Amino acid sequence: MDDAVLQIESYVYIQGGLAFEKGADRPFELAGVQTLMSAINVGAEELNIFFGTDGPYVSDLATPDAVGLAITNANLAMTLLKPAAGGAVSYLGLHAT
Repeated sequence: MDDAVLQIESYVYIQGGLAFEKGADRPFELAGVQTLMSAINVGAEELNIFFGTDGPYVSDLATPDAVGLAITNANLAMTLLKPAAGGAVSYLGLHAT
């Protein structure tokens, strides 16, 4: 999605480009054992994120009453790996800028 908007109640606002993908199963070596893992990939770019009240924050002039944490132009790459055969163990890889 080129430009998605996610709002959780009136406290969390996230806007930016999002991508989701079910990756192909791939073998990984875990503790010396080859294991086939399935992957879900999430990518996000140019995110504007606001956690707080009276938001979302745009600028001091446009939203002077907004109070909270504002993050601009964030990028994120995340992969969730689980054994393809099932099981309770999962692994998460995350890179954020």
